[in-house]
Amino acid sequence: MAIIGFDARSVRTISTGLGKTARCLLKKISELDTNNQYVVFQRKELPEPLIKLDRFRTVLVGYDIASLRNQFLFSRVLSEYNVDLYHSPNAFLPFALPTGLKTIITIHDFNWVQRPALAAATTWQGHINGIYGRFAHRYAVSRANHIVCVSNRTRKDLHQLYPADPKTVTTIYHGYELDSMESETVATKVHELGTRRYILSVGNGRPYKNPEGTVKAFSKIKADSNNQDVLLVVVGRGDSTPYLRRLVRRHGIGDSVLFLGMVTDSELVFLFKNALFLSFPSRWEGFGLPVIEAFATGCPVLASTAGSLPEICDGAAYMINDPESITEIAHGFDSLIHTSSLRTQLRKRGLQRAQRFNWNIAAEQYLAVYNSTLIH
Repeated sequence: MAIIGFDARSVRTISTGLGKTARCLLKKISELDTNNQYVVFQRKELPEPLIKLDRFRTVLVGYDIASLRNQFLFSRVLSEYNVDLYHSPNAFLPFALPTGLKTIITIHDFNWVQRPALAAATTWQGHINGIYGRFAHRYAVSRANHIVCVSNRTRKDLHQLYPADPKTVTTIYHGYELDSMESETVATKVHELGTRRYILSVGNGRPYKNPEGTVKAFSKIKADSNNQDVLLVVVGRGDSTPYLRRLVRRHGIGDSVLFLGMVTDSELVFLFKNALFLSFPSRWEGFGLPVIEAFATGCPVLASTAGSLPEICDGAAYMINDPESITEIAHGFDSLIHTSSLRTQLRKRGLQRAQRFNWNIAAEQYLAVYNSTLIH
């Protein structure tokens, strides 16, 4: 029996893709692994244990996994709790790790290194992230005993940036979990959208998600009288919402764009199920969790060919080649709005494709990596 440290600090008071994947993975691991003990590191603002089992101990940490404080202080925490294996679901590891400690990191993308200006809400934040990311990621990759990449595209980037031993790298796809996402009441303002025609945009709003591409393409298709009743519904953390609101006013489409901000999981599922389609013309994705959630709910998807999206979609989405081309995105919007047979076709393909992504399978693969890393 080993003591495994699982870092769940990406789980925040607001829902994020990283937080959702950490929460779901930990839940499935708790159901499958009855042999090992776990120390779960959580944020102080979330004192309620994510897993309420005797073999899972919760430790609250007052700083972020990507912070400088973590680099210099967190090794003491790992040592204090006698952790044998530490899993960081992010590409960060602290300095001065305890002797004999085995480590696993999960890498989602290398945006902080390859495209820092697109991965932050502001240019100056992107510049700082770029400097820090180049240093922190290189260190984590060199120190980790095993590396998990969430897509083969990210794995390819890893080998290009930091050549690693292929024996210590595994690709494990994320899953999705809809049952737990439909347990809450849907707010009236969201429920009323069920009778409307709308395009859905989901994401944190940072430039790599290309939310302005969606807004500009939506403005372009609104010039068609046949699209006057179509709405654009924007959901997510809203890192670029002030800018997008100005863009909406500039194009004169304010009455047709709804910024809902953060919604509950149940509301998100409702929005997926009732949308015409999901607009996801990202400039880059290491995975693209909203895409498989859309697939699983029967929501057609428009996506770009950037990053991992061709790999994740695999023919189940309407793909655009150039996320910078507003004309191409708008053409895709028109095709999906006015061709019900295309939406039906994509809905069927998406439901089939969603079956490839499963948290039970992912958890089994992670446990295999845990056991292999502990032995070697």
